[in-house]
Amino acid sequence: MQTYFFELLTACMNCGNPLLINAFTGKITCEHCQKDNYISAKLWRGMVVDSMKEARKYNEGQKHSLKMFSGGYQITLTFGRRKSRCAKCQTMIPDNVYDSFEGGDYKCTQCANVILIRKPDKFVQEIVPDAKYIVAEDSGQLNTNIQGIEIPIAAKPVIFTCPACAANLEIDGTKRMIKCQYCDASVYLPDDLWFELHPARTVDRWYIINNEKEVVTKE
Repeated sequence: MQTYFFELLTACMNCGNPLLINAFTGKITCEHCQKDNYISAKLWRGMVVDSMKEARKYNEGQKHSLKMFSGGYQITLTFGRRKSRCAKCQTMIPDNVYDSFEGGDYKCTQCANVILIRKPDKFVQEIVPDAKYIVAEDSGQLNTNIQGIEIPIAAKPVIFTCPACAANLEIDGTKRMIKCQYCDASVYLPDDLWFELHPARTVDRWYIINNEKEVVTKE
C-alpha cells in the first residue's frame, strides 16, 4: 500500500470566504454563507490523481505545495507521501489497522483522538479506483449541511438577549437565524457569538491509502 496526504484550500464560489476542502466529496457547504460549493470529479482528478502520480517518486515525508486554477476555483494544494497519523499528537496509525478495518471511528492509541477511516464510496472509486481507505477527513463535510459543524459541548447552550424585547434566549448554535420565543422577532446572531460557538476551522491533512506496491526511493 501507498499513503498520500492532501491539504486543500479554496474560496467559496458564493461569498468569497475561505473554503476548506477537508474531505473527499463532491459538495461542501460554506460555513460563512451556508451555500453549497460543488467540486466535480474532473476537478478532483486534477487535484488528487495528478498529485499522486507526482508523489509516487517522493521520499517518505516529502511534500510539495502549489496553486492551481480549475473549474472556477483557485486552489492552494499541498500533497506528498507520509504514513497516516493522528492530527493531535502525530502518532502514526499502524499499517496493520488497514489489513481488515471495516471503516468507522479509529481511536488514537496515544491520545484517544477519534479519527475517521472510511472505505471509498462510489464517487471516490470513480476518481481513484485503487483507493482502499480515506483517512482523517472532516466528518461534518461528508454529512453536508453546515461545513464541519460541531457544537462544542462547553458552549451549549449560551444566553443571548433578544434585541427586540430583551428576553433571554438560549442559543445552541445550530442556526444563525433564530426566532424569539417571546416576541416572535427574527434574530440574526452577531459574528462574535457565532464564531465563539464555531471557532475558525483550519485546513486538515487527510490521507488516501492506495492499493499499490510501495515505492522504494533512493536517498
